[in-house]
Amino acid sequence: MEEWGKIVKSGLAAGIVMLVISVALMPVWSTLIPGQQAEYENEHIFRPWSDPLMSYVFVHPFVLGLLMAYAYTYFGRGWKKKSLLCKGTFYGLLVWLVGGLPGMLMTISSFQLSNAMVLSWTVQGLIATLAGGFVIVKLWEKK
Repeated sequence: MEEWGKIVKSGLAAGIVMLVISVALMPVWSTLIPGQQAEYENEHIFRPWSDPLMSYVFVHPFVLGLLMAYAYTYFGRGWKKKSLLCKGTFYGLLVWLVGGLPGMLMTISSFQLSNAMVLSWTVQGLIATLAGGFVIVKLWEKK
């Protein structure tokens, strides 16, 4: 039972960090990519914020964090990397390479979004999963 507690604790902590990073980067992308906000407001592409399904945007980092924490129990604990930073960033990068990057390739090939928007999502996802991976490793390896 203790392991499930660690999964939930580290997964929720990673979710918080990934959500904060995602929310913090939104104004950065809007500044760097001036037309991005208008693209988000296009209701032919995106649901309006009033749609209840849009709340999943805020739930997704927690789902990802919990899945990452659970997967770490099977794939990450035996790694011989020396530092927590190295182990955490490696795990975050691995998650991003397996899930994030293919998702962005599917997005760019299937939806009429600007390359700049997809690139911003790709970079944002990379930063978030690197941080989430570090949080999970830090909490699992904590003595």
